[in-house]
Amino acid sequence: MNVLISFLILLFYIFSFLFYFLSFIKGVDSLKKWAFAFLIFGYALHTCDVFTRFFMFHTSLFSQGKFYFNLLAWCFLSIYLILFWKFKTSFLALTISPISTLVYISSLTINTNSLPYPYKMRFLWFLFHVTFSFFSISLMAVAFGAGILYVYLDKQLKNKVKPSNFRKKIPSLMAIDNINKWAVLIGFPLFTIGMFSGFIWAGFTWGRFFSADPKEIISIIIWLFFAYLFHQRFAIGWKGKKTAVLAIWLFLLSLFSLVIINFYIPTHHSFTKVLS
Repeated sequence: MNVLISFLILLFYIFSFLFYFLSFIKGVDSLKKWAFAFLIFGYALHTCDVFTRFFMFHTSLFSQGKFYFNLLAWCFLSIYLILFWKFKTSFLALTISPISTLVYISSLTINTNSLPYPYKMRFLWFLFHVTFSFFSISLMAVAFGAGILYVYLDKQLKNKVKPSNFRKKIPSLMAIDNINKWAVLIGFPLFTIGMFSGFIWAGFTWGRFFSADPKEIISIIIWLFFAYLFHQRFAIGWKGKKTAVLAIWLFLLSLFSLVIINFYIPTHHSFTKVLS
């Protein structure tokens, strides 16, 4: 039964991305409605699956890397749907949809060892460290998608390129920049809470709050980079291309942390080898 549900979720997500892609390339709005319908069906099943697994098997799930990728894909789509409701725009589906689909595929295909987690106060650890961190990464992905499209549209306008069907469907530079601003405004505080709560619970798990672990170091680097973007955006007043480019690099850095650090570098957070 679980295999069937996972297959249906994946199928809905793939069809959603394909229809979104075709709707922007061909300029056919009816395809966008089908894409959103497939996304909602997949998301509904995915939500039921995540919460069912959590409430029925939460003790074992905390140590399974597969579940974290499943949850991360769900967080990506949750943020996208919130943005869709708030800004009434679907262009972010071009980046969020394929990223979340790939992350969900990873949750079905990767093999991971058991991960250490703090048994004491594990629900608070899960809420503040894991969930807040995942939502902040999802907002980084939103800023990344908005940044890519901002740079593309800015270049098109400066070079006075004739608008294509794809470009006609993209919002204005101001609208894209506003989404980037919103993502940074909410994402940075969430990442801050997620990171520092991780240090607190590291003390419960490994007996020390900071151990110069590669994951801890890269998290601090990401936080400093994010803090710089947040400061420049809201204290200095940066906007436009500068913040778009910074958002792109910030998400790429978070991907490096998620993929390279977790899978290929010895760390307490490794999905392939747990350090003692």
